[in-house]
Amino acid sequence: MVDFTVQIKKTTRKKTIAIKVIEGQIQLLVPKNTSQKVIHELLSKKSNWIRKQISFQQSLPVFKSKQFVSGEQFLYLGSEYKLKIVCGQEKTVKVIKNELTIRLPNTQTDEPKRIEKLMKDWYFDNATKILRTKTETYSKVIGVNPTEIRVKQYKSRWGSCNSKGVISYNWRIIMSPESIVDYLVIHELCHMIHANHSTDYWNLAGMVLPDYKSRRDWLKRNGRTLKW
Repeated sequence: MVDFTVQIKKTTRKKTIAIKVIEGQIQLLVPKNTSQKVIHELLSKKSNWIRKQISFQQSLPVFKSKQFVSGEQFLYLGSEYKLKIVCGQEKTVKVIKNELTIRLPNTQTDEPKRIEKLMKDWYFDNATKILRTKTETYSKVIGVNPTEIRVKQYKSRWGSCNSKGVISYNWRIIMSPESIVDYLVIHELCHMIHANHSTDYWNLAGMVLPDYKSRRDWLKRNGRTLKW
């Protein structure tokens, strides 16, 4: 019996059915000509799994959007820093002890959008530097050679590796502990050898990172809090 609301999206781009549960919302992506009978049968078959996913997501930490004002806490490499906005001639962002200090001209210190952009640029730049360095380091360990490293903004994924050897990362991963950043880098690099999540893929990941399961679980549980 199906007793939950499902958003169904029919598309010509998919040949198979995919179910996603995102923040408690159920999305079903199906090939355009899929019948209602097939959809209902699949939902009935997967109902227990869907309920477990909903229950799991409801148990996750609650996300609160930021206002970008002094005193707010922001994550950077797994540690919390208190935002401090001060007046100055130049626009700068610096970590000073346990504070994330933003210096802005006086007329801009009460403009959240400007503060958000300055912070995002700072996070993005640092994410790019750190992810490039880690990718180069772990590439040598795994024995692969990415053709390009990109840092982007994704809505619902942390990274990707395409058939051309281009590795892409979500800049928001820089909010997580460094051990989780390492996990993501290794996860994507292993896809250069195994383009799936087969047993061989996870065996390779386990050789490089024996505790990958605990790091993967951390990202699943806490990933939704790594945003503004």
